[in-house]
Amino acid sequence: MERSTYIILSVVLFIIIFTTPLLAQEDVLIEEMGENVINIKADNIFINNKKEEINAVGNVNFSNQELNIKANRLVFDYSNKLITAYGNPINLIYKGRELQGNRLKLDYDKETVYLYEANVEIDKFSFKGSKINYLQREDPNLIVEDAYYTTCEVEEPHYHYTAKSIEYYPDDKIVGRKIGLWWGQNKLINLPKYVVNIETNENGEPEISNSFPVPSIGYNGEQGFFIEFLYPYELSEEHYGTAHYIKEDNNNMKFDFIHNYQISQNKRLYFNYNERKFTDDDDIVNEDHYKKLGFNHTVNDNIDYHFYLKDYKKTAPKSEIDHETVVNLDLTYTNDHYSINTILGHDFIDKRRHETISTNYNNNDLKITTHNEFRNEKLNKQKYVISQGYNKYNFQLKYLKGYDTEYLPYGSVNYKAHSDLNLSIGYGKIREDNFSRHKIDYGLNYGTNILISRMFNIDFNQNIEHTKYMVSDNKVTNYSSGLNLNMNKKLFDSFSLKQTFGYSTNYQDGTPLFEIDELSAKKMIISNTELDFYYPEEKEHWKIGLDLKYSLLDEEFDKQVIAVTHEYDCYSYQINYDYKNKAIGFEFSFIN
Repeated sequence: MERSTYIILSVVLFIIIFTTPLLAQEDVLIEEMGENVINIKADNIFINNKKEEINAVGNVNFSNQELNIKANRLVFDYSNKLITAYGNPINLIYKGRELQGNRLKLDYDKETVYLYEANVEIDKFSFKGSKINYLQREDPNLIVEDAYYTTCEVEEPHYHYTAKSIEYYPDDKIVGRKIGLWWGQNKLINLPKYVVNIETNENGEPEISNSFPVPSIGYNGEQGFFIEFLYPYELSEEHYGTAHYIKEDNNNMKFDFIHNYQISQNKRLYFNYNERKFTDDDDIVNEDHYKKLGFNHTVNDNIDYHFYLKDYKKTAPKSEIDHETVVNLDLTYTNDHYSINTILGHDFIDKRRHETISTNYNNNDLKITTHNEFRNEKLNKQKYVISQGYNKYNFQLKYLKGYDTEYLPYGSVNYKAHSDLNLSIGYGKIREDNFSRHKIDYGLNYGTNILISRMFNIDFNQNIEHTKYMVSDNKVTNYSSGLNLNMNKKLFDSFSLKQTFGYSTNYQDGTPLFEIDELSAKKMIISNTELDFYYPEEKEHWKIGLDLKYSLLDEEFDKQVIAVTHEYDCYSYQINYDYKNKAIGFEFSFIN
């Protein structure tokens, strides 16, 4: 018995010593990849010294200061700093980016990752793809091949997008190539390329200025069909632009088109065409359009200039036909707190020279703005504004000349007495249509929200502004008040009620001498009611809404609309009836 035990032990030792070196253990710590310490944990770890590889199998966790991989199996070629991993799924965190897939290849020296059958979040979008290339040192640094995107959360999405590829340029844009919009199994539209613009806000966070290309459409029986479509495009890295079309009703339309040719990193040519048609408050139809051809050069971080030729024509109303063709040089200098802009131009129609110089200074709570316009060396417009904040106070002094309302000058102080209460006082000389007066203004603004319970709250606001005109008996006081009672009550598990009942009024006591002091009289009662039936299994809402506005001054309804809305997790449509105008309406929108 002792002899048998000895033989078995000898055989085990022989296998360990003379075969390819394999070591089974729970975790391994090694120092590789610069100063980072790598930690490998798994159910089983095998070290192959001959191939200079570490094989980890079962609940693998590979991590260092910049990298974390969770997988079923991982092979680490530590001499070449190459990692291959397999799993369903593989969870990867690398350079602050989170990705998932079922097969991974990572080259640590080149800082490249290739992840197959993968998904990734890019800002507010979640993409899936047959392959994701994460190229840390290149631009774009994320490429999703055979991409798929939807906002639907149900197992079989109502709609989705496909793309041959999605390219992400950090803090700049997302470019989709060969975009397709699908409704169920049916493709609705094809686009060669589409660009989602990304900007960085003042807090350093990314902001999306447009989503994927879904137009907003609808129909109103009184005003007709309306649509809005935004299409940023890219023909190549050098040729790109944006087309934006809005048709709001039978009379209102706007179309804006801009195309850019990027000559180099800091130089570009651009062409802009704009056309619009709208009806103003006096039911007068206005039409105008302009064309602009220019060159832009960003000299360095401080200096930027545009040189362009612009033709503008206002064709309606006919009594105000206006036409100008100008050539301009627009130069801007910017530093941390200060910027200055100057425009030098010539109008070929009126044969007039014009120059503009503007400055802006912003340092914490101190802001200073100036603007001066010249026509044939004659000062035509002036603007100077100084604002200073201090604790609960804000001071402002402004001087405007050459505008419809002139301030010659005017100063004001605003005091935030409470989070809900603001007090203000202002004094200065005002001129409109060659009529001028000194005046003094006193203002009070109070707004609060009173929470009665989790389901009930009250909104209240009150604005009072009193104006006294010097060397005159004229004075005027403007009152604006609003009171809203809001209720949001869940009656049953799948049934809830939202109700808002409110009253608002505008009242003027006295006679104003200036247009800026006028206030339109109003006494309005509003009621908004919404019944919501929710089916959680399908993530589906049926909503019935009644929107009413009644004018006590006119003793008639300004608005009487009843609407039925069917809303899923990713899109909604609505049918409404406007009783006042005897009109049927329809709206459809995607929820991105």
